[in-house]
Amino acid sequence: MGYIKQDNFLRAAELCSHLRQTLDKGFLSGRVLSVFDHAVNLQTPAGLVSLLTADRALYPDSIRLLEHGPFSACGLRPGIRVELDAKCCFFPEIDLTIDLQDTLVKDLSIFHVPGLIVPDGLYKRLSHIVEAAARRGTAEGLAPLLFSVGRRPDRDRFPPNCYTSFLWPRFETLFTAIRSGDLEAVAAAAAQMAGCGPGLTPSSDDFLTGFMAALLTRSAADHHTQPVLALTRRMADAACPKTNAISGGFLAQSAQGLFSEDVISTMTALFSEGDPQALSDAAYKVACFGETSGTDILTGIYFGAKI
Repeated sequence: MGYIKQDNFLRAAELCSHLRQTLDKGFLSGRVLSVFDHAVNLQTPAGLVSLLTADRALYPDSIRLLEHGPFSACGLRPGIRVELDAKCCFFPEIDLTIDLQDTLVKDLSIFHVPGLIVPDGLYKRLSHIVEAAARRGTAEGLAPLLFSVGRRPDRDRFPPNCYTSFLWPRFETLFTAIRSGDLEAVAAAAAQMAGCGPGLTPSSDDFLTGFMAALLTRSAADHHTQPVLALTRRMADAACPKTNAISGGFLAQSAQGLFSEDVISTMTALFSEGDPQALSDAAYKVACFGETSGTDILTGIYFGAKI
């Protein structure tokens, strides 16, 4: 189904609550950063804001539309101006309005998920993360680390590649810095690995997103969030200048505990003693992100949960 427009007018279906709070405080002006069939990224003084088609899960600071059609059909293109407030998102150069009133607001903060615990069988539950990566993953990206480092049966399907060989020593440096609590060393290690790998969001950045998701979810389960938030923010501050604007925006959101619906569902299921099938289903949805982004995120979740 294409866009149903009336005088260049579209409606939003869902809005991230963090973005709603930002817009309620005042007006934002920015530029279109990139346009894809199913997503548009906006650069604003408050950070990255995304528009998503109806078939996509909600992301932090994103607006999900009622319509399914490709964004290019709306006339959106990089560089044009955008103005946002509590009522609408407006593109004056193409006279396009997206109505933000009476829109469902969804909380995507891991800190607001009730009932998180560190289950006795956490490491056993991580096997569902590995299985999801094995079902959907390829030998590209960082998923091979789940099998080569762990000496798992699937390691022949996932041999090491140039990215895993280059990044693994840097990951080990990061793990050591986190265990020691040395924030300067953590920041330096994050800067050393950012922006590495294929894709719009490089593999190392997707790994860091998953890694921070695991650290912050565990901190929420342990009721010990502030020291870990200080750590993840230092990681993001160091990594963001080393990668592209879109990936850096996602890292900044992750460092605050803001994640996509599917990542939130995966972390909620992992840090519980609920049905393992729910964890498998949620992790597989994450695994399906992009070419390697999803499996790179799952790889980060796996190692982050084991720190």
